[in-house]
Amino acid sequence: MKANVLKWEFGILLGVLTAFGSTAWAGNHDALKEALEAQYQVTKVGIDNFRITQAGTVMVLQKDGLYANPSTDLGNVTTTVTDGKLAEPGGFGGAFFSKGAENTNRTFKAGETFYLTRIAITSDSVRLNVISCETFDATVHGSSRQVRYVSTLAFKFPKGFLETADADAVKKTLDAVLIPQSQAQAANTKTVELGQTPDQVKSALGAPDKVVKLGAKEIYVYKDMKIVFVDGKVSDVQ
Repeated sequence: MKANVLKWEFGILLGVLTAFGSTAWAGNHDALKEALEAQYQVTKVGIDNFRITQAGTVMVLQKDGLYANPSTDLGNVTTTVTDGKLAEPGGFGGAFFSKGAENTNRTFKAGETFYLTRIAITSDSVRLNVISCETFDATVHGSSRQVRYVSTLAFKFPKGFLETADADAVKKTLDAVLIPQSQAQAANTKTVELGQTPDQVKSALGAPDKVVKLGAKEIYVYKDMKIVFVDGKVSDVQ
C-alpha cells in the first residue's frame, strides 16, 4: 500500500515537472517568436500567393544554395541550414517537389532578395518562410506565366538551445544566411572620418590610385575623392 502511494505521489510530481517544463518552453517559444517578429516585418501576400499586399522587410541572401519552388505549387520546399550550410531537401520532401523533365524549381544565389512571410519555432529549429521579391518566367501546367519563388529555411539548433535562447543569439545565426537589406547596405557603407590614420582609410576604401606627399601633408587620390592627411591624420576630404 505504501509503495503504491509513493508511486502515485511520484507520478504526480513527474506530471507537475513535465507540465512546468512544457509551460516554460512554450513561454520562451512565444517570447522568442515575438522578439524576432519585432526585428523583421513580415510581408503579407494575396490569396494567389503572388501579389504582395503589404511589403515588409526585404531580406538579402548571404550564401548560395537556397532551393525554392514556384509559389503556384502547393506548399514550400524546405532548405535546411545546419552550421551555416544550406542543403536541398532529400527523401520524401525532395521527391514530392521533384518536377522531372519540366523542372521549374530554382537554386538562388547570394545577393538575391526575398520577403519574409512567416516565422515559426519548433523545439530544435527556427523556420522562415520566404517569397522572392523578383518575379520570373516559368512554365506551369504547359503555359508560360510570371511566378514568384517560395522556400522554407529551416535553421537547425542544438537540442535544448531554443528553450533559453534570446532573440539576439538566434538572429546572429539567421543573419549569416538571410539579412535585412538595410543591415547589408549599412555593412557595405564605407566611411572616412577626420582624425583617421592612413591604415584606417585603406581598410575602409582600399589602396589609393595615387599617393601625393608634400612634407607633413599626404594626399590619397581615389577615383571619386581625395583624402588629405596632415601629420598622419585625416584633415580634409575633397
